[in-house]
Amino acid sequence: MTLGIVPKYLWEKIPPSQLSLANLNTDPVGAGPYAVDSIKNDSAGPIASIILSANPYFVLGKPHVKKLILNFYAKEDTAVKDLKNGFLDSFAGISPKYLKDLSEKKVVLSITLQRIIAVFLNQGTDKSLASSDVRRALNLAIDRNAIIEKVLGNYGTPISGPLPPNVAAQKAITYDPELAKMLLQKSKKEISISITTADTPELIETANLVKSMWEAIGVKADVKTFELTDLEQLVIGPRRYAAFLYGEEVVGENPDPFAFWHSSQRTHPGYNIALYANSRVDTLLEEVRTTQDSEKRDELYETIQKEIEKDIPALFLFSPSYVYVVPKNLGGADIKTVSTGSERFSAVHEWYLSRQYVWNIFR
Repeated sequence: MTLGIVPKYLWEKIPPSQLSLANLNTDPVGAGPYAVDSIKNDSAGPIASIILSANPYFVLGKPHVKKLILNFYAKEDTAVKDLKNGFLDSFAGISPKYLKDLSEKKVVLSITLQRIIAVFLNQGTDKSLASSDVRRALNLAIDRNAIIEKVLGNYGTPISGPLPPNVAAQKAITYDPELAKMLLQKSKKEISISITTADTPELIETANLVKSMWEAIGVKADVKTFELTDLEQLVIGPRRYAAFLYGEEVVGENPDPFAFWHSSQRTHPGYNIALYANSRVDTLLEEVRTTQDSEKRDELYETIQKEIEKDIPALFLFSPSYVYVVPKNLGGADIKTVSTGSERFSAVHEWYLSRQYVWNIFR
């Protein structure tokens, strides 16, 4: 159901295990708004660019932009350099730190991304985290607005629970390091926590900010980083962490948080990385994935959000925006929300670079 519709006469003889290796992936036949004209590879073999031309038979109408060229880069700073020099018109998923020099030449689209960043707590590995006072203190010590400003350039939204802002309402988040200190004194424990995260600039910077905020209330903390390719085997699978700073994408028009919060998903290969167990939330998660009533679904989302917020199994930080830099003369790209980066092209046939005005009597 997630693969999409493909031509039977081309794909029926290819076994499922070989789908990713088939030549049809780079020489595709489909019914989308654009067709592949050509693909260029760099000297090392990976794809460097793909040239697309408008499909005049597209079911929703021939696209206004006749040709699209997709360029792929190994390093972000190289792409930014080409963007500044005029070799690129747009850049998706750009880091906010590069926007300062581009705002006069481009339009910056800040798109809601159904992704949340949180510190997931493993109460089994670190017994001090089993104390609700300790978890609450760690939560109160984090200044989310400061993190969003320093790491994301304010392209993000503070969150209080596991569902992104466009899915469930966020409660007011208190930043109170003094109250956090009082709670730690009440617990009479000396807390020492290791923060595990992926070796990516934004997550490392976030982890170091959280570390300094915890140290300010008397918690000893350090940061451990792992390559993205190693996370599954060394960290997520064996649940080898005390505090895991990571992101979750709650995708889809009707997002399903079951895999992240249902108690049946606490062990690998499940993705309940907070090892959360709440029988009421289990029932709500089962119900939200089966109901066909949109109003009922929204009510369930709100209840799930509130129940998990109350238990503090994770310290929810922010939902980052998807930052898309486009030309000033590009119209029709009024993108509000995406689940994944590729969804920015869902209405690409409506994009245009110029307009023609005619008298109404000729329309």
